[in-house]
Amino acid sequence: MEAVQKAQALVRRALVPYAQKPEPVALARLAEELFAYGQSLLADAEKARASDPQVAGALADWEQLTVDGPSDSRLGTWNYARGLARVVRTLHRALGLDEHEHDHGPESELRLAPMPPSFSLWPV
Repeated sequence: MEAVQKAQALVRRALVPYAQKPEPVALARLAEELFAYGQSLLADAEKARASDPQVAGALADWEQLTVDGPSDSRLGTWNYARGLARVVRTLHRALGLDEHEHDHGPESELRLAPMPPSFSLWPV
């Protein structure tokens, strides 16, 4: 279960708002760790592919992400890490590994920045 908790922390770090995205070196390391963890889920996910459309979709996304890799754009590694994180999160849910996914507690690494005012508050 420790590996699952570590992976959930990786997913949370990747899916933060843009203003909180990690620095380039940390972001590259995060993408590498998400890739390595995702690889460890593939054997179990392949067994469930035929019977679970979510797993089939996540595996299709995984295959596309890993074939293409991060783009050369300014946000390439950021988008790549977020894509890997979404696949890992989906596989966790589908494979029943996310028992404590929403238990962030005080040790959570997720710190949300204040959100800008919503446009819905502006008169129309």
